[in-house]
Amino acid sequence: MIRLVTRGDDAGSSKSANRAIHAAAKKGILRNASVLAPGPSVNHAAKVLGGLVKSGEICVGLHATATCEWEWPVWGPVLGADDVPSLVDERGLFHRTLEKLSEGDAPAGKVRADILAEVAAQLDRLRSLGLPVKYIDEHMGLGRIEGVGDGLARIAKREGLVFRPGLDHLPQPPAEGGEFEEDDNASRLIAALGCAAPGTYLVAGHPAFDDDEMARCHGAGKAEGEVGPARDAERLMFMREDVVAWCRDNDIRLLRYDEL
Repeated sequence: MIRLVTRGDDAGSSKSANRAIHAAAKKGILRNASVLAPGPSVNHAAKVLGGLVKSGEICVGLHATATCEWEWPVWGPVLGADDVPSLVDERGLFHRTLEKLSEGDAPAGKVRADILAEVAAQLDRLRSLGLPVKYIDEHMGLGRIEGVGDGLARIAKREGLVFRPGLDHLPQPPAEGGEFEEDDNASRLIAALGCAAPGTYLVAGHPAFDDDEMARCHGAGKAEGEVGPARDAERLMFMREDVVAWCRDNDIRLLRYDEL
């Protein structure tokens, strides 16, 4: 049997992402939502996802972050720039990449301590919004910073949360055979499931709608107008009818993190 942990990342980054994650859970195969506590739309995320959490249709996790890759939308630390000065740029916002974060003058130990203090505050923020956080995962590979992965594991253990950064991803389907198109995430997922051996796999994506809000999103090498179509394709990966039917007909078990 294939057991599939389906996760939608970046809830809280935009209202478009929040609505898409809700739709993909309600009508599709999405079972986990990773929320950016410092995100500009985190209050909206709590409202939109709250009903699904209460009904058990979705499991909520903390998408622990100390970076912000976009020029819009942007976010900074929950604790405030003065409390974690090693994590912010001249605007008081998170650096765009881990590399930029590591280039600062602060000692590595200070950066690590600030990150873990900020993550604890992010967890508190989500809980204060009424979200029963069940797991922690990493935004933009946060655990690659020395000592941070171990620190996240300690926070998870202390707080009774799941932390499973080593989950396998589905194998890439063979390129030959014409089973999927390059930008068609949904058909690519079906092809990958079709060639996967029995086991437990993670499928993570960044669902959003190709709408006016996402048309403004830019940065991380993407111009305005480029992000929406790509994020919409990730939404469809979790809820298009052929994906839903394939998972149903092939006895794919969809898992929440709290079921691992």
